[in-house]
Amino acid sequence: MFASLFASLSLVTPFISALFCLLFILALSHSPVAKWLVAKHNNRSLHQGSIPKIGGIAMISAIAIAWFFLGLESWWMILSLAIILAFVSFLDDMNDISIFLRLGIHLGAASIFAIKELSPLLGEHQALNSLSWPMIILVILAIAWMINLYNFMDGIDGLSGGMTAIGFSAYALASLFSSHDQRFVLANVCIVAATLIFLCFNFAPAKIFMGDAGSTTLGFLAASFGAYGWQHGYWAWWFPIVVFLPFIIDASFTLLKRLFRGEKIWLAHRDHYYQRLTRSGWGHRKTTLAAYALMGICAFSAISLNKQAAMTQFVGLAMLFIAFAIVLRFIDHKWQLFKA
Repeated sequence: MFASLFASLSLVTPFISALFCLLFILALSHSPVAKWLVAKHNNRSLHQGSIPKIGGIAMISAIAIAWFFLGLESWWMILSLAIILAFVSFLDDMNDISIFLRLGIHLGAASIFAIKELSPLLGEHQALNSLSWPMIILVILAIAWMINLYNFMDGIDGLSGGMTAIGFSAYALASLFSSHDQRFVLANVCIVAATLIFLCFNFAPAKIFMGDAGSTTLGFLAASFGAYGWQHGYWAWWFPIVVFLPFIIDASFTLLKRLFRGEKIWLAHRDHYYQRLTRSGWGHRKTTLAAYALMGICAFSAISLNKQAAMTQFVGLAMLFIAFAIVLRFIDHKWQLFKA
């Protein structure tokens, strides 16, 4: 009985996700939560006034409900880890908690996922891409970095929401073209559906933010889904990196530059490329739309190259990285002119 119910509801789970996200946002917006869970102005902020950080709670809750109707029995581990990360980040949204505690939880969640899914001893699908232990450690660090960089990049209106919608749409399309795993496709579409509702309230000028509860959890899902799809043979190892390349390059290059300058990399700042472009005159809306275009190009490139020959992949990826170098040089030049 329950199996048939889940089967009949599975195709409408994206609508369930969207509906519940809307209901949660409206309910939270008119609750006391919206008054005391607000974005605090700091050295990283580019907004004015008090903006409620309720979007992440609404999105993650709606996605969890939609996944329940998908009947993802083998995904309870991923969902449980996502909920733990959301809860810890929610506490951090309320009152900053130790960076070491947060990093420990991030690494713990990444470790549980990687060992469970990719370990040659514990992995459930060893015939595909079970990894050696050194590679598993590398994946753990990559997932933990994705959790944090997603948070770093959630700094202007609509940016992280757009990255989420485009990135998980790419996951859904690539898995649709590569497999018959309908549930995985729909799980991604559920994330996209909730995000699009959130973007209605978050696009410039934003009325709500997703907060750490949304950004860190979505970062974990982006990384874990990327590893899951690779492990199941839906795409090449580089696919999720290219899909989320705008976030990865901006956050990684900025971190390295601050590290070389001897700055305290754990402190809030406004040196990301997207922040510099916003501050140098483009503003939230123009910067976000430009980022959407860049994200779309990356997603299209990843999907187009995914099943191509190795040489075609190499040439396509090389051209993409050259284009990124040009974009970063343009932003650096514009920033220097702005400071002059």
